[in-house]
Amino acid sequence: MRINLSALKHGVAEADILHAAERRAFESEPDDDMPAKQFISGNQLIIHAMKARRSVLKLLD
Repeated sequence: MRINLSALKHGVAEADILHAAERRAFESEPDDDMPAKQFISGNQLIIHAMKARRSVLKLLD
């Protein structure tokens, strides 16, 4: 798994990004109104990372 420089712009540490990516707790499926929140493939490149917003933390309940 690789981390693109753009993923670091919000100040999240590389170790924290990798930890979250390897232990994701939620993964959405695409639909007509909203694209998928995460695309997973064999060769992964993380292009964006930020702290979770309160509005999405409710998805973990």
